[in-house]
Amino acid sequence: MDIKINRRGAWWTEIEKNELKKMYSENKNILTISKILERTPIAIVRRLCKMKIINKRNEANGYTSWKNSEEYKIYKNENKKWSKENKVIKRTK
Repeated sequence: MDIKINRRGAWWTEIEKNELKKMYSENKNILTISKILERTPIAIVRRLCKMKIINKRNEANGYTSWKNSEEYKIYKNENKKWSKENKVIKRTK
């Protein structure tokens, strides 16, 4: 799976939230959903938690297999590089 997604920090629309809820209720896993919504698997998991659809990350369909995959290692490595290269600004409402 190619996890290079250029939507880092983009706000979630109501349409995306509804699609996420629908797909997750259809038992689609986080990798499938992430491809469709063009978000990283961790963004999908975080949004599921924020929407109170799941309580913990490891409850998400496919989270454990993703976290144990080579793709996760690549994602984690790229995320570290991005954090070092870019100043992370916290958003405020």
